[in-house]
Amino acid sequence: LQMRLPRLLENILEIVSEGEFDPAAYVGEITIAVPEFVAISLVSELTKVVTQYAPGVILSISSETDTVEGELADGVLDFAIDIEKGITDDISARNLAIFTPSIWMREGHPLANNSEVTLEEILEYPFVQYYLLIYKRVSARTDARFDKALRDLGRKRKKALVTNQLMTAMETVCGSDCLMVAAKYGNAMDREMYRIVRKRYPSGLPHVGTIPMVLLQHNRTSSSSIHSWVANQIVDLINSWQRDLDADRESISVK
Repeated sequence: LQMRLPRLLENILEIVSEGEFDPAAYVGEITIAVPEFVAISLVSELTKVVTQYAPGVILSISSETDTVEGELADGVLDFAIDIEKGITDDISARNLAIFTPSIWMREGHPLANNSEVTLEEILEYPFVQYYLLIYKRVSARTDARFDKALRDLGRKRKKALVTNQLMTAMETVCGSDCLMVAAKYGNAMDREMYRIVRKRYPSGLPHVGTIPMVLLQHNRTSSSSIHSWVANQIVDLINSWQRDLDADRESISVK
């Protein structure tokens, strides 16, 4: 109750306020759990919007949480961006962009000039396992969807590094022959910055080819004007990239 009381008071103040909600008049903190591969482009843009239209808002961003739904319910988080999946009735979800994972490697990698990569070829190289989604801890024992798809074929990849630190993963891929399964969002991770070549998944590898993301919010804050305003900014910013993501899905390197 002590943790939730400030949120309840904020909602009461908004209810008794007269006139249209003005985000510039709001003073407070908004906490959001965001996967780092999304945050690296989203947060800078969201911060620009907030500082211009709601300068009293402080954004607190994290890519780690013990439990997304639990921390939304307890008021520890205001929002979370996560993969679309089953959630409780107390949590609402708004559709965001759809991301397409691919095989990442450095320019100059022995496979970089192949028009396509085969399963046999990629399994000859070690992998960096980057946690695309929100996790509290990392472990080499944790299987990604890519690992599960390989296991269905009776195969297994060699993991050289497991991390939830995007910059660490990128530097490792760019400085070695390691491969990585990742998804691109925005322009912050463009080829000029990291000189990455991306390849489509090998044909014949069973996998889910897209990652649909959603914005999660507890129903307790559904009537909060500031939460509605922030949610709309997030949705608008991410969905504005969807055309680029659709084009990117078609243009993944086939050199």
